[in-house]
Amino acid sequence: MKNPIVFPTSLDIPLIGDGVSSATVQVSSIGRAASVSAGLQFDVPDLIDAKVTELSVLRIHTIVLDNPDPLPPGFPPLPPQTEQVLIVVAQSDGSPLDVGPGEFLTVKIAAQMKDPAFTQAGATLVISGDAWGRLFVPVMLRNGSGIEPAFGSTDLVARQAAFDVSYEHR
Repeated sequence: MKNPIVFPTSLDIPLIGDGVSSATVQVSSIGRAASVSAGLQFDVPDLIDAKVTELSVLRIHTIVLDNPDPLPPGFPPLPPQTEQVLIVVAQSDGSPLDVGPGEFLTVKIAAQMKDPAFTQAGATLVISGDAWGRLFVPVMLRNGSGIEPAFGSTDLVARQAAFDVSYEHR
């Protein structure tokens, strides 16, 4: 039995200031039913707070769309139009959920710096399924506070009635 497919195969998450950053991986090609859980392993719990915040099971559902425009008399009816959408059928914080063949998983992780001295750390997202074992996704958590925008200064002038309003961003 082949393992399910994980995408992306690695994550690079910049942590900026005291904000929370997040990223999501998708798991597809699930061939048989399994009980699945997810967790994050990392070595610097005193510098960052990181965890799995959401494990979701999704299923493809086909919906029939209404034809909003009736045809003129004498024309044969149009065949029904369908669309496939993903619906969430179960959700947890990483604790075990049942997933069936043909369903999908998404795993969302969130991280936040506790200490501004933090520079970077590696972690591993572990997705465990009793029918296929464990899937590993390398995660790089890094201090992104030093990221500079790639664009220069912007000048904005708005003219309204009898006066001008100017704004210059540098």
